[in-house]
Amino acid sequence: MGVDTRPESDDVPTPDSLSALTTRAALVLGLLLVLMASCSESDVVPLTTPVATLATTAAPTTAVPEAPPTGAVDPVTTTAPSTTTTEITVPTAAVPMLDVVDRVPDGVEVIPGGPVFPVAATTCLIGGVSADAQFLSFAGFQDWDVDAGDLVQLSPAPPFTGGETYRVVGPDGEVATSRGDEPAFVCDPVPDSLYVEFEPSLTEDFWQVSPLAIGGTWELFPQPVDRLATDQPVYLDATVALLASLGLDDAEPMIRHISRVDLEGDGVDEVVIEASNIDAQEHGGAPYLDAGEYSVVFVRKLVEGEVLTAVLGASVGVGDEAFSLLHRLSAVADVNGDGDMEITTEAGYYEGMGHMVWDFTGTRFEVVLACGCGA
Repeated sequence: MGVDTRPESDDVPTPDSLSALTTRAALVLGLLLVLMASCSESDVVPLTTPVATLATTAAPTTAVPEAPPTGAVDPVTTTAPSTTTTEITVPTAAVPMLDVVDRVPDGVEVIPGGPVFPVAATTCLIGGVSADAQFLSFAGFQDWDVDAGDLVQLSPAPPFTGGETYRVVGPDGEVATSRGDEPAFVCDPVPDSLYVEFEPSLTEDFWQVSPLAIGGTWELFPQPVDRLATDQPVYLDATVALLASLGLDDAEPMIRHISRVDLEGDGVDEVVIEASNIDAQEHGGAPYLDAGEYSVVFVRKLVEGEVLTAVLGASVGVGDEAFSLLHRLSAVADVNGDGDMEITTEAGYYEGMGHMVWDFTGTRFEVVLACGCGA
C-alpha cells in the first residue's frame, strides 16, 4: 500500500462547528427513521463473527507493521492491545469536518443491459451493481396503493430470481460464500424493502453486526484492509474530540474497531473508526439513549495536509429523549468493481435495522445504496 509523502501529525483535528455536526447527526437520524433501521454491538463479544459456519478463503487483511509508515494519516503501532494506561487528551477545539450526503439514493429508472449483481445484508437487499460498475438503487420501486390495498410497482424491480452466489465480507476482510433466495417482501412498514434468505445464514445471532453480501466475481480488495489496535492515543483523542463536538463532554472513549485502508488507491490511507459504549446484546429494548451513551462511526481522511473527519453515523445521549441508534462498521470492500473501496455501515434501534454503502466521490462521502426495515 502506498503512502502519502506529506508530513503527518499526531494532533487532534481542530474546529468545525457544533451546529453543523448536530445537523448532520440529525440528517443521519432522519435517514434511518425513513429506512426504519437497526443494529448492535457488545463489550465481551468480538465486533464481528460473520458466516461463522462457512469455510472461508484466505483473508486479504494484512498484518500491521510494527513501525509507523511514513506519511500515513496517523501513526500506527501494533494490533496487540497495550497493557499500559493511556492518557487521553481533553480536546480544546472542535473537529474539522468532511462533507457527507446521507440521503437514500433514488431508484433507477432503467436497468442497464448485461448482468446485474446483487448487494445485500441480513435485513434486506441493499441494491445492485451493473456490469459497468453503476450502483443500482431500487428505493421506491413499489409502494402501497391505498385504494386497492395492495402493492403497486412504480419503477424497475430488482432482477434477482434466487440462487445467486454472494461473496460475504466482514470489516476485517474475511471472505466466504453463501447462496441467496429470491428477494421477498416481508416488511409491511417499508414497501420497497426486500428480504433475502441466505444459506448458510450471514450471522448466528441477531445482535451480531451484519457482513456485506456481494454478487459478481471482481476483486473485492484492490487495496488491503488493516485492522489496528484500538488503544492508540491518537484515535482515542480523536474519538473524545468528536464526541465533545457532538455535545458529549468528558466522554470515556470506547473504540470497538479501527480499519486502515487506501480507499481510492491514491497512496493515502484512510482510517475508519467505530466507537460505542452501548452493549449490543442489551441494546434493543430501549428507544432512547441514557445520558452519556454514544455510538459513532467516522472516517479520518487526509485532505491537502489536514486530517478531516467524516461522520457516517452518530447517536449521542445528550438532552432529553435522544433516540437510540447503534452504528457499526459492516465491511470495507470494492462493492461495484470499479477499483475503489466503499464503506458499509449498519445502524439500528429497538425494532429495526438499516444498511448503507458509502462511496467517496472526490470531495465527500455519499450514500450510494441503502435499505432498511423496522416498525
